[in-house]
Amino acid sequence: MALLHIQMESRALHMPVPLDVILPQTAPSCPLQRPLKALYLLHGSSENQSAWLLKSNIYRYVQDLPLAVILPAGNNSMYVNTCAGQDYTDFLSWELPTVCEDWFPISRDREDRYICGSSMGGYGAFHAAMTYPEQFSRAISLSGAVDASSIYHDDDDLSGQAVNLLGPEGELPGGPNDLMALADKLADRPLEEIPRFLSLCGNQDYLLEDNLIFNEYMERCGLPLEFETWDGSHSWDFWDEAICRVLEWLDIRDRI
Repeated sequence: MALLHIQMESRALHMPVPLDVILPQTAPSCPLQRPLKALYLLHGSSENQSAWLLKSNIYRYVQDLPLAVILPAGNNSMYVNTCAGQDYTDFLSWELPTVCEDWFPISRDREDRYICGSSMGGYGAFHAAMTYPEQFSRAISLSGAVDASSIYHDDDDLSGQAVNLLGPEGELPGGPNDLMALADKLADRPLEEIPRFLSLCGNQDYLLEDNLIFNEYMERCGLPLEFETWDGSHSWDFWDEAICRVLEWLDIRDRI
């Protein structure tokens, strides 16, 4: 395996962005037979692009898989096009895949492009795939902060930035950062244009109730979301186990 630490200049964000990239490493005598699939893996609030490498076993889990794992820095952005003018959704959905597909032997096919995240990153993964369903075939939320309105009231690093990120709280419902409003719009599309969704959450997670409500709403919209829970809290112990379930669900059968 190869692990790359990169700093790229982003036009969407108007600043340099650090990212880590995990790539299969093959011998010159055994080149890749086909382009790699890509998993864009997002961290939570108060973390950075190295969180998944430092706190999970993702590097070991993807060994021998024809999969590139791209881990971008999201800062405390909720991964949205912020009211402060930094377009994280556009960066994740368009700029970053284009750059990575130019730099690395990664498939340009939507069917081979996935997005996943934990906590804030779970919201960001669903938000990107629901905003630009033409870009991702599958999206996964791990203990996702799927009710964005909660950040206006939470006692954490995001609450003080809520207005700069999402705008006034009263304008959130029905807007571009409301996942339920995005679900309504997505439900109007033909089924073949809709990504598949997976949501995983621990039974002891403080965000479980929000995830249950969102799952029920997706079901009412007729959208393809699979929801699974088991014992676990809002923690890296749960997310490390969950990422194994994600790789199983993605069903990447070929091996390097």
